[in-house]
Amino acid sequence: MMSSAPVQHCYPAPKAQPTRTLIRIAALAYLVFVVYGSLVPLDFRAIELTEAIERFQRIPFLDLGIDSRADWVANLLLFIPLSYLFAASVSPVGRRALILTLVVIAIGCAALSVAIEFTQIFFPPRTVSQNDIMAEALGGVLGLAAWWVWGERSVEWLASWQDARGAANIAEKLLWLYLLVLFGYNLLPLDLTISLVEIYHKWNEGRLNLIPFAATPIDPVHLLYEVVIDAVLWIPISLLLVISGRVSARGAVLLTLAVAALLEVLQLLVYSRYSDVTDLITALPGAFEGVWLAAWVRAQATPLGSAAAERGFRV
Repeated sequence: MMSSAPVQHCYPAPKAQPTRTLIRIAALAYLVFVVYGSLVPLDFRAIELTEAIERFQRIPFLDLGIDSRADWVANLLLFIPLSYLFAASVSPVGRRALILTLVVIAIGCAALSVAIEFTQIFFPPRTVSQNDIMAEALGGVLGLAAWWVWGERSVEWLASWQDARGAANIAEKLLWLYLLVLFGYNLLPLDLTISLVEIYHKWNEGRLNLIPFAATPIDPVHLLYEVVIDAVLWIPISLLLVISGRVSARGAVLLTLAVAALLEVLQLLVYSRYSDVTDLITALPGAFEGVWLAAWVRAQATPLGSAAAERGFRV
């Protein structure tokens, strides 16, 4: 028997509506992330449409080993936030409209999964299987189940938190979003291991480097490119930390380094991921650059704020 608790979904509070705009943006951004992550390394191969359809009709149902089971779980987890965010981005009035909306989202997630698997035929490095479709469709259903239980409360909590924190909250929300994408991209497919034997094999296969710059390219141009890219990845964290007003410049640098260290430790436990102590070193200039940019942004904003205050406005 269905309980009466979900009735709260039927009449969303007006104050939650501005928050839903941000959720819709997050849902679309996450959709792009899902599609992009499912097609990398973007090695497109042209295939006749009829041949692609024939191949898709013959996609196998795989007998999953340990590594494949980790991929299956990763696909399932990938679609949970997707359906949750899309459910949170709408506000149907009435139980019937709510149920219809959730059914449409579930069908949409399943259709998206089928479309992604079909498109992967044109990207040969990707594995196409019925298992992935089932995992992603199930993830979509689980995301909707989570929304049914916690959804509207989470939207109202986010709206009230946004009201309480004011404009400074924008930087903090962007920070959490960036951290979510950064950790998700660097930890998927979440083939976790705590076995010392497997960690030794990971080191033996060159996916664990404890000597700074030992695994970097010999070519100086390529080396410079990798160092700069690695440093740039950490700029947004210290930048947003300072702008949000949560910590000082020194605290932002230390927290950025702590996040970099945490990510490397977590990558150590993900069998297919590389863990390199060099990333801790390249995070340092990125953290300082972010702090410098935050100071520059504040310096630019101060004259604007003073001029606006003279006219009776606030920035």
